[in-house]
Amino acid sequence: DDVQPIPLELWNWGIKNRTGKLRAFAEDLVKLQLLPRGTATVNFKGIQFKGISYSCDRAIQESWFENARMKGSWKIEIAYDPRNMSYAYVLNDIDNSFEACYMLEASKRYEGLSLDEIKYWKRQERLLEKGQNHKRLQKDVDYITDVEAIIKKAEKAKKEQQDPTLSKLQQVSAIRDNHKEEKE
Repeated sequence: DDVQPIPLELWNWGIKNRTGKLRAFAEDLVKLQLLPRGTATVNFKGIQFKGISYSCDRAIQESWFENARMKGSWKIEIAYDPRNMSYAYVLNDIDNSFEACYMLEASKRYEGLSLDEIKYWKRQERLLEKGQNHKRLQKDVDYITDVEAIIKKAEKAKKEQQDPTLSKLQQVSAIRDNHKEEKE
């Protein structure tokens, strides 16, 4: 048809010679189709994606989390906006719809942050936790050392109080008298 390979010319030729009627889609559906996809895990804690816990009305109505507790976790495909991870979208391939998932309370500290910011804060939390684990371990070691020192001191004091000249029979023969004295 001697159409020049210029977008506007191709467009006009398509309007004349093809259907000429453009299809319209809902703005939300178009935006959703442009978002990156990922695989999330449904478990008893919620819909887990990139270390963030989500939930949605559909998951609650269909008892996803209870089923995951009893039968084990499973994977689902979601769409997400890496600029703001406050919401993720569960895709329904049957009717090409989606369900918005909101952050659970455990992940609210990441609300409004981008994916890169969340990764940064998670890395910082891991570093902080490693430092805390070292401090906790050091406290445990110090506690055990103190307890062992007290035990050694008590054993030494016990040996000093015992009379080495008494036989074992003589040492234990006075137990009833000692009990009686303590009770009084």
